[in-house]
Amino acid sequence: MRLLKEDTLFSTYIKDRDGWECVRCVAIKRPKKIYPKGSRGLTCSHYWSRRHWITRFDPDNCDALCWGCHNLVEHDKQGWYSDFKKSQLGTRKFNALNRKVNQETLKKHESIERVRGFLQR
Repeated sequence: MRLLKEDTLFSTYIKDRDGWECVRCVAIKRPKKIYPKGSRGLTCSHYWSRRHWITRFDPDNCDALCWGCHNLVEHDKQGWYSDFKKSQLGTRKFNALNRKVNQETLKKHESIERVRGFLQR
């Protein structure tokens, strides 16, 4: 999937929000490791895949993860990552995120315009 300029800007926003730390490493109490700003060792992980335009740029759908954790949770979306998102967001917001992706109507250009406005705040 081709990354857009907005993906890169949004990814940086998520990493800034999460303090340039892997949220899974923090959650499972691994030794604290803060990645340098701009580091490629940290990713912007999407609980629901980037192919879903309705949640692609939704901060509730994304977390900063190191590559190792990203690879682990990518294959365990209904295990640890699901439990983590429920805990992180609360049941109501987690269920709303799931409903949102299942009722997808947002198109690519609408999603890009929405994130541009969000990032300009």
